[in-house]
Amino acid sequence: MFEEELLKRVKYDQETGFFYWTNRPTKRADALLPNGYLMVRISVSNMRKGFMAHRVAWFSYHGRWPLGEIDHINKDKADNRIINLRECTRGQNVAAQWDRKRSLPRGVTNASHTNKVNPYMAQCGNVYLGYYKTPEEAHEIYTAYKKTRYGKEF
Repeated sequence: MFEEELLKRVKYDQETGFFYWTNRPTKRADALLPNGYLMVRISVSNMRKGFMAHRVAWFSYHGRWPLGEIDHINKDKADNRIINLRECTRGQNVAAQWDRKRSLPRGVTNASHTNKVNPYMAQCGNVYLGYYKTPEEAHEIYTAYKKTRYGKEF
């Protein structure tokens, strides 16, 4: 009930990622929440319901609700352009958030406090892969190890 009414009342602009009311095309239908996400709210028969704008964007563009979570690729919670959204599992979303916070490639840690000559350590889980001069070298070793051990690159 709400979903059909939602698509009748709002129009999604995939270039900007914003929603506009169909009866007032210049008035935005999405509102910024304190947590940084946008929400679209509608009322039907004296009942009010809110929808997370990134999920509505996915629904508007693909014609179906996302099966899992929606990740904002550039980490901007209010950027709901379709090119910035990807469908993912909870694990993939958490991993993407973790990766964006890191300044070094996956599998590489700064060990300059231990080794001044080769300050970058490569490690996969609890398997130590050695110290290297550059983070690129360490990541190369990490990637080769993963490919050998698991049969694919990560």
